[in-house]
Amino acid sequence: MRTASILTALVVSLATGGAALAQWPGERGYDPDDLRCQEWGAEPGTAAYFECRSTLERQRGDQRNRPSPAAPREETITDSMARSMCEAHARRVAPYPIKRLASNFVFPGREPRVSLSFSVEKPGSSTAFWNVDCKFRGRRMIDFSGR
Repeated sequence: MRTASILTALVVSLATGGAALAQWPGERGYDPDDLRCQEWGAEPGTAAYFECRSTLERQRGDQRNRPSPAAPREETITDSMARSMCEAHARRVAPYPIKRLASNFVFPGREPRVSLSFSVEKPGSSTAFWNVDCKFRGRRMIDFSGR
């Protein structure tokens, strides 16, 4: 009988000692939520312990699902809007009467660039073209050149 109680005491002490050792950081089985709930006085297996673990898990889940604060988004212009703005400005400042838009290309990106080519009526020439480049930043045209 005495041997059985000694063995029981030894098994219990080894079990609790093993559980305590498994709780240290870096060790296999480390559970910070378990430590936190026990520090707050909730014993494993009780309703308070279950509620504590549920609360910590819910808080952690809320933080994972919450979008991280992002830097303010810089407004950008669409490719079609950039092309339209460039063409409208070019038609206002054209050095010669424009026959038609011969070609257009938008180089997309953070700062889009538009390249247009107009067929123009240049005196003394049967075929003439005027090439235009526009650069944008955000929603504004920052550079315009025609050659």
